[in-house]
Amino acid sequence: MDFSPSKQRLFIAAGWLATAVIAYSIGSLRAPSPTPPPGGEKASSVAGVTVVSESREGDDAGLERPLDGAHGALGRSLPEIVGNQSLGDYLKRILGLDDDIKRTTAFLEVLETLKTPEQIREALEAVVKSGRGWGRGASSREFSMLLQKWTGIDPSGAAEYALKATGREERYMAMSNVLRTWTRLDPHAALAWAEANGHAAATDSGAQRDESEGNLAVAMVASRLAQTDLDLALRAAGTDANSRTMARLGDNLAEELYKQRGEAAARETILAMPESKLRDSMMAEHADRLAKTDGPAAAKWATTLPAGPGRSRALAEAVAGWAEQDPTSAGNFLNSMPPSTDSDAARERFAREVLSKDPLGAISWAGTITDPGERQNTTESLVRSWVRRDAASAKTWVMQSTFSAETKQRLLSPDSGRGRN
Repeated sequence: MDFSPSKQRLFIAAGWLATAVIAYSIGSLRAPSPTPPPGGEKASSVAGVTVVSESREGDDAGLERPLDGAHGALGRSLPEIVGNQSLGDYLKRILGLDDDIKRTTAFLEVLETLKTPEQIREALEAVVKSGRGWGRGASSREFSMLLQKWTGIDPSGAAEYALKATGREERYMAMSNVLRTWTRLDPHAALAWAEANGHAAATDSGAQRDESEGNLAVAMVASRLAQTDLDLALRAAGTDANSRTMARLGDNLAEELYKQRGEAAARETILAMPESKLRDSMMAEHADRLAKTDGPAAAKWATTLPAGPGRSRALAEAVAGWAEQDPTSAGNFLNSMPPSTDSDAARERFAREVLSKDPLGAISWAGTITDPGERQNTTESLVRSWVRRDAASAKTWVMQSTFSAETKQRLLSPDSGRGRN
């Protein structure tokens, strides 16, 4: 269970600085110092400094120079770095390099010199135009570092820029970079901005806002806060506790509770929370963690919870975790419980856990689910998985089953269940 691409970790500038030090003895990029524009050449402005554009041959032309100790990888001014090119053109060229060390060294040298939001915005636009885009390696990392630097200079401006990013994925990644950095620098200010502006982060441009989705920005802040101020993180998440976004964050918060305060305190904190989707999610995560070391205790704890979705999810996680270690004991425990809506999810999870070792037993367990629709869906899903694992045995069973002819044909179709569990 995870919040996001959660828990996804983006590279930060500090890690890249180490690479730049290594690059010191290997090579760097060179651009000539600014010179007066000769006739016919085009002058342009970079951060208020007039520079000159000139034609070059090849992507690497004029960019290589061994470091001789007189020029460090991170020491020149921006005009000295870009020489007779615009900042955008220079960045576009270095981002197109295949040599990771050259690209990293050159980019960090530029990054060090950027001092204003305007300069950083120009650099960001150059990254966008580099052709690599988000999620395609180098450019996403460089975009991330630029946003983090902007946040250190002008956090609200960086956040507004991220909020206007085109596309939900791009906006999510940009907001995550900015808000995690801002939360580290000034958590209360970051949280205040997120509470006031964050709903828009989960909405595509021009689309109607889905109120049930919740405040994505607050979730990002709370996720970062959980590592340094868990109580504030819990309070922040509690302001939107019935949204889908906060329900997904529950895994993260429960894990931090468990790590920072131990099992007993985590359980006490979760049970003291008001009923909500957030609490349900945290109950399930706690049961899952407990089941990894003590399946019987996890299942017993889940049965003591108040009836409802939280109890059902926690019981399912406990039984599934227990079944990984001792499926016979977990099955005996589940068999001792009368079939009910509370145990339906646990029966489904148990059936999936034992499918690889006992497909017929798994299908029998699916038959004990009380909800007719869930029983049918789970049974068919298990059969499709069995067909993929052992087509001959599964086909024999399906043909002898009481399924309708239409269902048999669907289950045994080569495309049956493609993309499903």
